[in-house]
Amino acid sequence: MPRYRRRPRRRHITWLAAALAAAAVLPGSAAAAEVWGASVNEKVFPHSVRPVDAAPEVALAAARDEYEGGFAAVRADATVTVQPTISDLTGPGVIPASSVELFRVGYVRLKSRSTGVDGHEGDGRYPDPLHPITGPITLPGGETTPIYVLVHVPGAAAPGAYRGTLDLGPAGSIPVSVDVAPVTASRDQYQMVVRFNQVALSKALGVEERDPRLVRGVYESLLPMLRAHGVNPGKAPYSTPKVDERTWEVDYSNPPPHATGTVQRDSNVARFLAMGFPRVEVPFLANFPQAGGEDRQYRAESRRRTAARGFAARFAGVAGRTFALPVDEPNRRTYDDLVRASGQLRSANPRIPVVVTEAPHPEALARLRDAVDIWVPAIWDFFKVPEGVRQVRASGRPLWWYTYGSDTQRYTPNVLIDKPSAEPRMLGWLAAREGVDGFLYWGLNNWGGQRFHSPWDDPWFKSHTSFRNTCGGGPRVVGGNGEASLIYPTTDPLNPAIGSQRLEARRDGAEDFSLLKQLEGANGALYRKLTAGIATP
Repeated sequence: MPRYRRRPRRRHITWLAAALAAAAVLPGSAAAAEVWGASVNEKVFPHSVRPVDAAPEVALAAARDEYEGGFAAVRADATVTVQPTISDLTGPGVIPASSVELFRVGYVRLKSRSTGVDGHEGDGRYPDPLHPITGPITLPGGETTPIYVLVHVPGAAAPGAYRGTLDLGPAGSIPVSVDVAPVTASRDQYQMVVRFNQVALSKALGVEERDPRLVRGVYESLLPMLRAHGVNPGKAPYSTPKVDERTWEVDYSNPPPHATGTVQRDSNVARFLAMGFPRVEVPFLANFPQAGGEDRQYRAESRRRTAARGFAARFAGVAGRTFALPVDEPNRRTYDDLVRASGQLRSANPRIPVVVTEAPHPEALARLRDAVDIWVPAIWDFFKVPEGVRQVRASGRPLWWYTYGSDTQRYTPNVLIDKPSAEPRMLGWLAAREGVDGFLYWGLNNWGGQRFHSPWDDPWFKSHTSFRNTCGGGPRVVGGNGEASLIYPTTDPLNPAIGSQRLEARRDGAEDFSLLKQLEGANGALYRKLTAGIATP
């Protein structure tokens, strides 16, 4: 990975130079607050102070239809209450204030270090949660509070420089600039699947899993937020079909409207598909269907084929967007299970593509080649099998990759809170250079796993226990802060979760991926120069 300075430089490529502006102070009095601009690739801590070379504005560079953000860091001498407001951004046209969102960046206290991560900063409070600003906020005295300014550039915006102001009332103000390039970004070209856990969300909010308020909040608040970030949550929430215990025929029909404890599964599938997520997971799993007993080895051939036909029929309208993950992280003992599952899915029409979370090494290719539609190796394994990668590409099959909390976290990009902010974004750059089409992550909100705990209490997650440990004389726990957790629960079922800086960085990486692909076609020499600076894990 690249070596990151403690305070990384601002984005080094802009299309127009940013205008100079003075830092804001209270007019006609001694400075009561300092306000400066900080890059989205920085971490602004409570103890952060204004650097000598601090940016005098929130300076952004973006494409059309791109979300791009930066921080206004505010350090007040004494506690102060402010009502942040943003003006229209004017230039060749207008980016209206309604296209700009403001968030107060929250801090979570890290109690343990992620595996492979060095000592923590300050008192262990790290910036990550993004609280939408909907009214006045109180800034503590003697500490720094970052305000995240997120601009969504309209798709029809004229290229050029736009300028506006973030007004912080008694804390001052700071200019906001956006240099818009004459290109358009996409969040769907690099396909990111991050699995959503509806059980964990209900536990965090203290409500029943099928509480109508929560179902509504997921569909009207959480899913639109994920869609705007280019994140596919896997399967449609609250849509599990009924299964005939004898035949395993799946039934997606809605129950009677007033039935107790049920959800409108077919209607939820329809709502989900209408949102346009590029990838939709079909629940053809080792433990589902499981009516009449589990079939983890996929030996219930007739019933499995019946289930596959039912899934194919329900998702026929989006056949090109579906996938199934029947065996997670298979090995030589479970390769045959995956082959059987693939055959069952392929027996249906239209067939559902099979994803395998395995590296295309020689044995896997020999035993799985015809059973796999999308190969998804762990990012560290991807670089170990270049010949297998070449063969997969030659066959025309897509390649994704995945990551999780492991012993390799020091050396590979991840989405952990106590690693550099640029890492989740750089995954998009690295994917563009390596010809990887997507990213699979196992947990959007798998808070605590089997033993649930709120990420507000402790965002650390135990991934596994490592027995191959030669240091310390015994096994050690491996895990990370923010592992399988890119959102934070609220207390309101109708608005059940808020985003994070790391979720923003994942979107930035996907948008950068699309722009790098455009650059590769338009100016190959510049593309190669930019991507040559990305280190290989």
